[in-house]
Amino acid sequence: MLTQHGWAFAGTLGSEATLVGVDRSGRAARATVLLERKGKVRPVFIGTRATCCWLAPEARIVADAGSVSVADLVNVDVRDLRFEAHLQVEEVSELPASLWRTLLTVAQTERAGTMVLPLRNRAASLPTWAHSFERRGRRYLVVRRDNLATELEQDWRDSWLTLCRSIHYPAGEDKVRFPLASLELLTWALSAMSASRIGYSLSFDTLQFSWYVDLKLQQRTPLPVERGACAFTHTHDEQAIRVWWDSSSWCPVISGFVMAPGGA
Repeated sequence: MLTQHGWAFAGTLGSEATLVGVDRSGRAARATVLLERKGKVRPVFIGTRATCCWLAPEARIVADAGSVSVADLVNVDVRDLRFEAHLQVEEVSELPASLWRTLLTVAQTERAGTMVLPLRNRAASLPTWAHSFERRGRRYLVVRRDNLATELEQDWRDSWLTLCRSIHYPAGEDKVRFPLASLELLTWALSAMSASRIGYSLSFDTLQFSWYVDLKLQQRTPLPVERGACAFTHTHDEQAIRVWWDSSSWCPVISGFVMAPGGA
């Protein structure tokens, strides 16, 4: 979800939060929402060439055809629908802390302000503010929180993209492979590229399933509205979090997708 401090999992927020969404004119605006933990559901993955995310099946999402049920996306040809991608992150004072929390979701270990991350791309240029080591044939990247904060304050977009290239497997020339467990890191990377007007495109294994999300750098930036490219239901149950808001003229943004009025 897009908060005033950047992207965050709904599970890390409290029962009330201030989110950044869009108003009727499509401009960024803030509003307070209520969050309620519900039972477990099987989330639905939805992806376009511009962005992707997991959503609860009972949620509704804004498409070019109007409000559509997330659960219905797996029963139609998602390529017939087009979705906007709102990926702009506001300049926030707590950006280093937000990105550090995001990295914790994929870290091997973290102690006393030092994090160990897997180093999967041996050909990538390593961040100059981190160091690597090898153990039992595997390489790791060591990141200190103060060094990362200093680098992010100077140019968070380039620093984050360099880090993402290092800790994810390459999938061909100018292509980085993100597992579905790393979607929050990917969303931050998409925001960085959108802000810097770096061209990219996302691709998936098939229209109805994908193990990974491949991020390919290219000259063309995504269109403001992109066709659906992948939709499927998760094979396992996950904790659902219901989001409520009062305004009919404002909707929250989840990984770039605009949620329809009435709750998500």
